Amino acid sequence: MAERKKKLAVRTLSFHEYDDGVLGSAVGPGSGYAFIERYFPVAEDIIRISSVFFSLKGFHLGQEHVKEQVVYQILVGRDDGVDVQEAVLNEITEEMRQPGVTLTIIVNELVNRIKSGRFFIKSANSISQPFHCKFYICDQKVGWHGSSNYANNGLKINAEQVGLFPKPSDIGKFTSWFNNVASESDDLLGPLLKLLEVWLDMARPFDVYLKALQYLLGYKEEIDRPFAPVFFQQVLIQAAMRQLKEHGGAFIVAATGLGKTIIGSEIALKFQESKHAKTIIIIAPPLVHSKWETQFMARRVTPYLFSITTPFYKSDETSNHQINRLIRLLKLADKNTLIIIDEAHYYRNQQAYEQTRDLVSRVYQLFEPAVRRGARIVLLTATVYGTTIDNLNGLLRLLPLHVIHNELHKINDRWQVKAVEEFAMLDIVSVMSISHVLSIARKLNHIEDGQPYVQYPDKKVYLPKKLVLQRVPYELPLESQLQLAFDNKMFSQRDNFHIPYLDDETGEVKKAPVNFLYKVALNSWLSSPDAIIEAIQHNLATLDPPKDQLPIFPEDVPSEKYEENQIVKSSGAYKLALEVSLSKRKQSLLSILDTLTKPEIHDDKLNKLIEIIDKHHIHEKGKVLIFIRRHATALYLTNRLTTYYGKTVKIGCTVKKASGSVRLKSRSKRDETLCQFSPSSFPDMKMKPKDIIDVLICTDADGLGVDLPEADTVVNYDIPEGADVLFQRAGRILRMTVRKNRSVIFYTFIPTLFTKSITSSLCHKAIIAKFNRLIKRHKSASNVLRANVLSDQTEHSILLDNAVINDIEDFMRQADMAEDLFASVKNSRLEHDLVLLQHQETCKNLPGFVHSAQYHNAGTYIVFMLIHWKDQFWPILYNAGTKTIDHPSDLGILNRIACEPDTEKAFIPVWIIEKLCDRALTAWCVEDPSQPRSIEETRKWCAMVLLPKPISHEIAMRNFARLIDSEQPNKKPQKHTEKKRQNGMLTIFDEQ
Repeated sequence: MAERKKKLAVRTLSFHEYDDGVLGSAVGPGSGYAFIERYFPVAEDIIRISSVFFSLKGFHLGQEHVKEQVVYQILVGRDDGVDVQEAVLNEITEEMRQPGVTLTIIVNELVNRIKSGRFFIKSANSISQPFHCKFYICDQKVGWHGSSNYANNGLKINAEQVGLFPKPSDIGKFTSWFNNVASESDDLLGPLLKLLEVWLDMARPFDVYLKALQYLLGYKEEIDRPFAPVFFQQVLIQAAMRQLKEHGGAFIVAATGLGKTIIGSEIALKFQESKHAKTIIIIAPPLVHSKWETQFMARRVTPYLFSITTPFYKSDETSNHQINRLIRLLKLADKNTLIIIDEAHYYRNQQAYEQTRDLVSRVYQLFEPAVRRGARIVLLTATVYGTTIDNLNGLLRLLPLHVIHNELHKINDRWQVKAVEEFAMLDIVSVMSISHVLSIARKLNHIEDGQPYVQYPDKKVYLPKKLVLQRVPYELPLESQLQLAFDNKMFSQRDNFHIPYLDDETGEVKKAPVNFLYKVALNSWLSSPDAIIEAIQHNLATLDPPKDQLPIFPEDVPSEKYEENQIVKSSGAYKLALEVSLSKRKQSLLSILDTLTKPEIHDDKLNKLIEIIDKHHIHEKGKVLIFIRRHATALYLTNRLTTYYGKTVKIGCTVKKASGSVRLKSRSKRDETLCQFSPSSFPDMKMKPKDIIDVLICTDADGLGVDLPEADTVVNYDIPEGADVLFQRAGRILRMTVRKNRSVIFYTFIPTLFTKSITSSLCHKAIIAKFNRLIKRHKSASNVLRANVLSDQTEHSILLDNAVINDIEDFMRQADMAEDLFASVKNSRLEHDLVLLQHQETCKNLPGFVHSAQYHNAGTYIVFMLIHWKDQFWPILYNAGTKTIDHPSDLGILNRIACEPDTEKAFIPVWIIEKLCDRALTAWCVEDPSQPRSIEETRKWCAMVLLPKPISHEIAMRNFARLIDSEQPNKKPQKHTEKKRQNGMLTIFDEQ
């Protein structure tokens, strides 16, 4: 790299000399230095200086002309109300930040004078009036005064006026005044010496890392108001605000129970306070709308609130329909619009939907144009569910495009990953797990009776101390008869649906045959007698199709989810044709139906459920939450349990029977039922004691977003198709509560047929495959929770001590991706946020500039600097070997310099760090010729050199010499100066 051209500073001053050659006065730039240059050499004992400023460069200018034995006595003052000590230290810190100046010699000179008793500096704080005194006295021989401060600007740069004292007697008067003021003033030597020695000795590498975090990530503010975010929420909020500023979007993955509504509403508030927000749009499940409204009312933010399902609707002719309102808002969206999508994983399959059906997703149609116009978007979810990378990339597609640097130019592209472990490393993603929260709590010493807690403004909350995972085996009703009926295709539809899907391994779109009616009947049998009775009744009501009836294809089915109620006629018959004739079906199924409808039918599954309720409610007085998939099963359990317990146990259900059909209750009625079960989750709804529910039966429609922490027991009475639903169910109660020493238990019902030896029965194989799919999706490389939810063990208990804290998060997320996804958090931006949070007090006490060095494994010298230029902070990574600027992301740089408080400080002379920093800064300023940066406008905030560890001190010094191409300086740097005198004018040419 070519050297920077030398610059000359031209100073012209007017001066007056007496006939004997004595310099009497001067005016203009350099006047103060002209007097120092002429008169400092005459001092033999003491130089007294009264000044408003003191700087290292000013000291160095005088030091060049002062004899070794001379003692400096300096008195510094400022205007009224200014802290002189702080002002002096800030001035010196500012010099340490300036580029192009080697301070090592200057600082060493000053430290040596201080330690040898040849330098004193005091604050003129004994004077109550503003302090503007500027004068210099050399022994009792000569003195002068004027406007020149003892700083580089005052001595050389600024136009100042200086003159000798008019009378020799003035020297004594000024000396006496100086001594009197100094005797009553505070000593500044201690703080000054500390600052200089820290600079010479270098800070810890960890201090440089903290300094970088402090300015790249920012402080977490303390907030005192209702629903104020706590420490871990502040971390996510701060990260999201930074991501919105840098990328226009943020993707937050926060474990269940960590308060996504608080996080999202606080982001909206900050966006509004930044004066950017004109429109705030919230997309969220209806069940949590009241939570969002409460949070926004507390912050006086008024958003537009829509259901998570609204984007799926077609434009309605009624102008007030929600989808039309959303379309109008998104068409007007720009950079002043903020979109927050809660439970964003609801849209995880949209990209696969487009690829498998060759259709355009309504979700992308709505949001992508708005985001391209500059609308900011925040995605919130408890877990990034799914079993393919495409699920992740489908969600990332909702975010703004990001800039990718290549060798030739910059391009805009979608955020995407090729491997799970890359996800949390993305600059636009933040991940917070329960283990992180508890880990921080321990570091903050938030532990009570050995149990970590989170301190909210008005309470402490604790995670359950113990988890119990228990498998419940049960005998299927009429196992042999129904198994035979399934094998004989009594429940099979005639024409399979060939459903497109995205292959996990190849990423290709393939089609799989799906016999939907068979699946419906099989799930009904696994669920309850009443559910399979209902399936048989529909079956027997279905007539044989005409011989010329064409097959029904997937596009003929109203819903892509193929719900049963969408393929049942009002008569109770299926709309789809069955494979076996009606006569044969009657012959096989009528006797089974007759047996199932008898009152004395044995239901082993129901009996096992009663045992669970007896244990956890009758004996332990706890509440039990039961998840089912079939509406018929919900009513069946409600009726049977109500009959069995009478008034002893209050049973609640979110399903009802009306007008001859079974369906979910209305949203308001379901909310009321949920409130009766867990009143604390609905503080605005008041329940009478007589209305309180002990056991709640619900579907997965109420397994998303709602908190039900008053229950300690979850029963997976019916297993879901995907493992994600298991974790959502668990998340209803696996939350932090005010109850200490709480134990929670999760029961999963599994038919005994699953554990029996595989036979030739296709039905048997289908059941085994069904449960194996769930197990496979739940497993991770490191064996989740040391046992799966569907464990081989009948019961598995886990104490949530330090040894298994990391396992908690595993239970709460889809495990196919869990291990790689959450393990990579250790190298994510969030991990740096957590370090900053833990060490904020240390950050506040760091000097204004710090530099250090640490060893690394690479074979070259790397220079990290954080500089300030044009009102922004810029992290720089300079390769001293190639003499080029590297361009990792901010996260990549932080990962590079991250270290521990006790990380070893590498041996390297300070002047080498200064040289390397200047080289790095010069390279950065000239890197882009089309956009040159002025090095004079830059300031260094912190710096660290990463270097290979040498075998010996001697080898290290040789390496340094080769690196810098010169030996360690042993004399003061010489700068060329030319002077021209003419008619009382002095023109000085200084080399810069």
